[in-house]
Amino acid sequence: MVCDWEIFSICLVKAGSSTPSIFGFSEFVAALALLVIVYTITDVRYKFRVATAPVNLPLITFPIIALIGLGTLISELWVAESWPTFTWNLSQSLWQSIFAMAFLVVVLLWLWYAFISPPKFSRWNHNRFYNVVYSYVVQSKRDEIKMLSDELHVHLPKIVAQANKIHGNDVESAESEVQKTAYELIFLLSNSNFCDALAIHSPHSALAFFDALNNEKCIYANCFNIITSLISSSFISNKSSLIYHEGDSHASGLLGHQKSLSKAMFGHYKTFSQIRGDTVLDLDYETSNRLDGIQFKKYCDLVLLSFESFVKEKRWLMHSAELYRAIGQVKHSVLGLTSINGRDDLYIHEEFVRFKQAVQFAQRLVEILDKQDKIPAVGVLRKRGDRNNEDFYDHIASLYFELIHISCYVNKPMMTCWEVQHNTVWVSLFNSYTEPGKAKKIVLHKVRRALYDSIKEFETFPNYQASRILGFCINIFFTITKGEGLALRKVVKTWVESNFSKLHADNPKLADAALMEGVEYSPVKKSIVRVYRASMGRPPKKKYWRLR
Repeated sequence: MVCDWEIFSICLVKAGSSTPSIFGFSEFVAALALLVIVYTITDVRYKFRVATAPVNLPLITFPIIALIGLGTLISELWVAESWPTFTWNLSQSLWQSIFAMAFLVVVLLWLWYAFISPPKFSRWNHNRFYNVVYSYVVQSKRDEIKMLSDELHVHLPKIVAQANKIHGNDVESAESEVQKTAYELIFLLSNSNFCDALAIHSPHSALAFFDALNNEKCIYANCFNIITSLISSSFISNKSSLIYHEGDSHASGLLGHQKSLSKAMFGHYKTFSQIRGDTVLDLDYETSNRLDGIQFKKYCDLVLLSFESFVKEKRWLMHSAELYRAIGQVKHSVLGLTSINGRDDLYIHEEFVRFKQAVQFAQRLVEILDKQDKIPAVGVLRKRGDRNNEDFYDHIASLYFELIHISCYVNKPMMTCWEVQHNTVWVSLFNSYTEPGKAKKIVLHKVRRALYDSIKEFETFPNYQASRILGFCINIFFTITKGEGLALRKVVKTWVESNFSKLHADNPKLADAALMEGVEYSPVKKSIVRVYRASMGRPPKKKYWRLR
């Protein structure tokens, strides 16, 4: 080979190219521009995947792209100017092939993490993963939160498993930084915007989260209470969410038959009973106050699902604070029944709809107990007044009593009062069309005792609650002569005949409060009188309850 230059015995020749350009600077600029355009218009989902890759793709891509660009530019300039080069130097085609291969590798790496194999939360990317999720949650952009709720379904099992390795709130006890990051991520995702997105757009992510919780043998960490309560509130408040399609199997098909999400969230009492603080049964204050009839029914159905799990796991030996609060929530939700007092159109009012559903809820609690092969018998013979050893028979009996008490606030007009107190409460809770099971007999015994004890309070502490309960019994027992209430009717009848005249003389306001519309007291005839509606020009029919 003829040397064009010889410096220090080193042979140098003019750089040149005998082949067409394979990957020149113009091709590089065109490819780079296309890559930038594609990244700019690409979906936020794929940007999230690239940003959470195990390697910092944006950081390593910039110097590689810069090196490729400079290399292609210098190689073309060197050849164009015929600058000296070594005789053993690679040809321009080989240099361009190397640069093209490097560019292709960078593009393939982005495509791999963005489309082919999305990265997962791990020890390689936990810090970057947290920072990216934090930026999306803080910005609270609708599309980004929607994407995040959907994309996290593959990450949540690992995040839950790592976060649960921390005991209580002691983050310092974590064995690795991954566990600390996962613990903080759970708190970060305890956000109403994110939970609403789960309920509306990504129920599969919620299912993945609760399945991961249920797969844990024990819940150690204290980070799950807020997020579980918020997810539950979001699903119940959004009537388009999946749990509303998991109703009766005849109306919901396969989803209603399987109830995968409902069972994952509410059908594992062992799991959520270990969560310290609020659980899926604890709705936030604003949601609980805005429940309409459909939402309230769904909440009752889900509480029943939890109670069924509680009973099947034979946990009736323990006090369930979660179910106790849930039953209290049901009681609180029907306090608005007083607003229909004096109304004839009770069927169109949400308050009456919720009240009927609460009565059905109370019925189904007992039915779940009666379906067991061997019903729980703990605490049945406890001493009256012993509040420390109350079991679920006592809690259900208390719910029965409160529903009866609430119904007493509707005392007019006569037909509305009768519809609420007799047709809705008494018939449903006491006079069922089937033979009551052992559990129901126990509950009804406790309810009858509570009603009579309330009436007996007149003898020591006269009060309006006792007056209303007495009014309920008088209103019902004017008509009821047989059935489950016969024993109660007998003792109430004896008490009324012996004490009502004295009560009316000593405290007429309390006595009058015990008389619903259509029921009067006649001191002349010394009787309680039931006045029925007049019809066809005839005088109203009267029925007398003679007193002593």
